[in-house]
Amino acid sequence: MLISLDEETRKFNMQRKSAAPGLNQLIGRKVLFHAYTLNETNKYPFVITDVKKEGMIEFEMYSQDFENKKEYEIFVESMFAIFAEYGDIVEVCSPDSQRCN
Repeated sequence: MLISLDEETRKFNMQRKSAAPGLNQLIGRKVLFHAYTLNETNKYPFVITDVKKEGMIEFEMYSQDFENKKEYEIFVESMFAIFAEYGDIVEVCSPDSQRCN
């Protein structure tokens, strides 16, 4: 799935970065963490992680890092198409949602 995500995020000028050294020691277990950065910026609009709970992978998408709302909507649709392709059930969460905390 990471290969598909990498290919799709490149269309939005993003590049995958892995966690900084020491995250596994900080959390106390092997942690999945990839952040996709917009090329030549310090913005990370897409993050994949299991930091909160081992075995539960979260896909975080941040609309404020996109130039416009339409581009963000297209990005979200393309990510959901990849999730569906791999059979994953995706629950949409927002910062004010208590269901996903």
